[in-house]
Amino acid sequence: MKTIRLNQFDILKGIGIILVMFGHAILGNGLIHNLIYGFHMPLFFFCSGFFFKDKPLKESIIKDAKGLLIPWMTFCCVLILCSFILQILSNGLSPQFHPLDENCYILYYTIWFLVCMFIVRLFYRFISKINNRLIINILCWGVFFFVYIAI
Repeated sequence: MKTIRLNQFDILKGIGIILVMFGHAILGNGLIHNLIYGFHMPLFFFCSGFFFKDKPLKESIIKDAKGLLIPWMTFCCVLILCSFILQILSNGLSPQFHPLDENCYILYYTIWFLVCMFIVRLFYRFISKINNRLIINILCWGVFFFVYIAI
């Protein structure tokens, strides 16, 4: 079966990419910064929801864990390993790094969207029995904001 490419979604994703770049380039918490951060990542989640294919729950959880959680965990482990190596090489001159310290959240937060996408996809699987895709996407957008705030 031949897949059909929808140019509208490519355009939306392109707009999202540009907004991500602008969002990261704008310093501070001004109105434009907050507007961009309010919807640039949900836009990607919204677009991916239109290409959802129903699969068995176990199969999809395993696939999503391999594609989303394992890269996130690998990044965190590499980050921790590098920080310990830097501490050893600096003979204790660098600040102490505690992987579970509340001040280190920024290190793990850099790829927060992988965990968020896993949770949203899991939720999406449960509500996928609803036939209206617009309702599904609106619900998932709401879950995205909930997960975004929680993480």
